Amino acid sequence: MRVSDRKLPVAAILVDREYYSFFKAVKEQSKVLAIAAKLDNRRDPRAITKIQARL
Repeated sequence: MRVSDRKLPVAAILVDREYYSFFKAVKEQSKVLAIAAKLDNRRDPRAITKIQARL
């Protein structure tokens, strides 16, 4: 998807007519929670999910 303040398109998913861009992939739960807390402080909507590693 294209975002007005970015030069390149951003990968995103569409869920219930809302777009979510991919932010970061981390393995440690503590880091995931720290990132989520920062986003919560900014009131940014977020979706966190576990994905399988590709072999």
